[in-house]
Amino acid sequence: MTSTIPAYTSTILVKNSPTGMMNAGVGAPDSTFEIVRQPLGELARGEVLVKNLYISNDPVQRVWIEKDIPEGAVYITPIKAGEPMQCYSVVKVLKSNDPRYKTGDLVPTMSKWGDNVVLSSMMGSKIIKSLGFSFTDYLDAVGGTGLAAYFGLFEVAKLKKSDVLVVSGASGATGSMAIQIAKKIIGAKKVIGIAGGQAKCQFVRSLGADECVDYKDGDFSNNMQKALGDDECDVFFDGVGGKILDDMMLLIKRHGTIIACGSVSAYNTTDSAIYNWGCITMRRLHVHGFVLSDHYNDFFKATLWMWWYIRRGYIRVDESQTELVDLTETPDAVAQIPVVFNRLFNGQKKNGKLVTKLSDPV
Repeated sequence: MTSTIPAYTSTILVKNSPTGMMNAGVGAPDSTFEIVRQPLGELARGEVLVKNLYISNDPVQRVWIEKDIPEGAVYITPIKAGEPMQCYSVVKVLKSNDPRYKTGDLVPTMSKWGDNVVLSSMMGSKIIKSLGFSFTDYLDAVGGTGLAAYFGLFEVAKLKKSDVLVVSGASGATGSMAIQIAKKIIGAKKVIGIAGGQAKCQFVRSLGADECVDYKDGDFSNNMQKALGDDECDVFFDGVGGKILDDMMLLIKRHGTIIACGSVSAYNTTDSAIYNWGCITMRRLHVHGFVLSDHYNDFFKATLWMWWYIRRGYIRVDESQTELVDLTETPDAVAQIPVVFNRLFNGQKKNGKLVTKLSDPV
């Protein structure tokens, strides 16, 4: 398979490391990002030139670029001003100086924001088209999103059929997967989602949740208590943190479990205090921090299980699960990459996984 080799690469760098809300537009003095266009030189040994096809938008990427964040505070080396923004993408190999990959290979891998970018090291298994998954599935159900829900519930929480589970961010990428795994695969006694607005709550119920509580309702705590009824929350799967976590600490049973897989409410603010932290002691709560890469050695096995669940119909995979922003016909597509990413934080994001499409595979 042959591909046209571009003369230039366009890569997005961090220009101003943010401490609050980002300025996602490029070109202004206070823009968080900038575009650098460079002529393509010869590839060094092990380097691969790739075209980004589909880019995964994940809230944790915002943490990677926080100004002055200590290295120990994140699980990757922080991205500083002047360095390229990293992302997880489905890419097409345009030229390779790595014997593991050849021109035309389609690979889910860590990449950089941009159209055509040079990767010094690429780690990812080539996509097998005959499996029948869409390219967005490799960023979602059988990618990091699905695996985060899988490991979080099976390995970290060790969720049981007798458990009552509450999931925050339930209409989002990982939360929507957690709802389905908990209810349709593990068969938990009760699964309650938390989402913003009645439309998103209805979406969560359609995934199999027994109930969904709107956190935008001013009576959130009482509504959650009503949803629990005579039951107590055994496990709280949390990707939000902030006020929702604070309220839930009063509703989790003694010796209950919190799975902390994210804190999106705190990614763009320095005001994320938890006032009910004492409940960990008073209610003897077990808090488990959870990072997907901890389970890297089991990725292949978990991916096979997710594939099997999807094929059996336990996990729904359709367009309602993915918000795909198609930039293939947009003249300034690269400049729009951070604008799409910012939907995760400005209230514009819809249900499920947010994916940016930059180019067609062919």
